[in-house]
Amino acid sequence: MRCFNDYYIEKFSSLLLEINWSSVYDSVGANSEFDSLYNTVSFHFDKSFPKKLVKIKKSVDARWITTELREISRRSTELSELNQVYKNGLYHREYQELKTIYLVKLKHAKKTCNDDRISSADNEVKESWKIIKEAHNGYTGNAIPCLQSAEGGDILSDNFAICNLFSEYFSTVSSSISKPDTKNINYMSSAHQSIYLYPATKMDIKQVIKKVCKKKSSGINEIPGHVFKEIANVISEPLELTHIVNSTFIEGRFPDILKMSKVLANKSTVVAIDQLIKHALEILENKQQPLGLFFDLSKAFDLVDHDILLHKLSFYGIRGSALNWVGSYLPDRSRQLVCVNGINSKRKMYIKRGTSRLCFGTPPIFGFYK
Repeated sequence: MRCFNDYYIEKFSSLLLEINWSSVYDSVGANSEFDSLYNTVSFHFDKSFPKKLVKIKKSVDARWITTELREISRRSTELSELNQVYKNGLYHREYQELKTIYLVKLKHAKKTCNDDRISSADNEVKESWKIIKEAHNGYTGNAIPCLQSAEGGDILSDNFAICNLFSEYFSTVSSSISKPDTKNINYMSSAHQSIYLYPATKMDIKQVIKKVCKKKSSGINEIPGHVFKEIANVISEPLELTHIVNSTFIEGRFPDILKMSKVLANKSTVVAIDQLIKHALEILENKQQPLGLFFDLSKAFDLVDHDILLHKLSFYGIRGSALNWVGSYLPDRSRQLVCVNGINSKRKMYIKRGTSRLCFGTPPIFGFYK
């Protein structure tokens, strides 16, 4: 893991201030400029925030640990040490018996403690879910998951193999579904005027930076939001960011490096159902009636045909360099970088159809498509 304290952030900022950014301006084309900027910042980021191996100790909730349990645990440790020294079967049998007693009493103590918490809580449902969440967070996440494809075959336990399986699925999920009929396409009224991309100003850049959330999460560059805000303000003065952004507008070329996104395989429909049930129970606890509306948009974003989308955007007024800019983003998006337990998949899994669900502006674009 990396340490992002004030000392290392200050070190990172100082290194960036010393950089001669002429290599960025000397690059030919907007795509090369972004690559040069990305590589330069990434190099100094790795230098300022080196990865370190850290052993994370699992915290123990001692609310249900009684004096009796502590005494049994102490005696078990003594018996285990005596057994290692004397290799005596008597110590081993006594240790096993005491271990069984400890586990039974520990289970009973946990149940008693949780029952008392729930019965004394103002909101029993909320407290129950809090206990479940605490138990879930106790899982360190370091266990190796196992996965088998829907078609059967070998069961995968290697993190890298699992990452690549997920990445391949996300990249090819739409290829098995037939392309839409291009003859029967619905259109709204055509726009006679065109939408243009106006040059970005320094104020525009500052407003975008200001909206970045100060979160610890990061993308493929591993730079957290709060660190990005610090370095963006540092490099915005010596480095003309507006020049780099505007060059993409002029060329109508979306930078390839920005097509990448990171997918963390730690969420599932089970989590969504868990949240839904929790919300519904809280409503019932408050003597109200829950109501849900569900829309089946299976593979909706994955089925967007690029040719149809670009034709519709042109029909509605997005033309010229603006259309080229959007069009350059869609094909060959190598967005799939799946991460499982800190292991990343292969980076280049090109997307031939669909639009990213995570990209800013995707929902409006999907609205144009439909």
